[in-house]
Amino acid sequence: MVKKGTIMEDQKGNFLEFIEVSSDTNGMYTKLKICLQPNQVALARHSLEKSDEIYEILEGELTYELNHKKMTVKAGETLILPKAQAHRNYNASDKPVVMYCTITPSYDIEPFIETMAQMWQNGKMKNGNANFWQSMIWVKSMEGTIYFEGLSRKTQQWLSYLLAPIASLLGYKKFYQN
Repeated sequence: MVKKGTIMEDQKGNFLEFIEVSSDTNGMYTKLKICLQPNQVALARHSLEKSDEIYEILEGELTYELNHKKMTVKAGETLILPKAQAHRNYNASDKPVVMYCTITPSYDIEPFIETMAQMWQNGKMKNGNANFWQSMIWVKSMEGTIYFEGLSRKTQQWLSYLLAPIASLLGYKKFYQN
């Protein structure tokens, strides 16, 4: 379980720090400080079905895609990505981007982020994507509900119902915590 002040960093210098955690906010939100190095993807196109994501850009610029439109927010600007809207964000610039990210409400986002960060650190995330089996576990079991790019929500629901038990037998878990 992550705590306020927990910092995770990968070999490329990307990092995230838990500024406020759900246990301190009664589940209302989780706030992270994130640094993405140039040409890095945070997470593949996805949608959080029950939570909004709010980004406050502190340094640099963040590129994001929402409703298949590519846009940029710069230092001093705020971006709100509403729940149930497929999006992705990344650093397309030649300088790091530093931002706060607030996810509201939290649901089970903290162990999800912790798991993703560990996979990121261990080179198991490719262009912001976990492998298919891991994604099926998340689609089936996350309280906050997440969907990924490429297949419709209904198809992902159906596939995760069938394949998540197999993924579990193969050793995949909902979350991997230190």
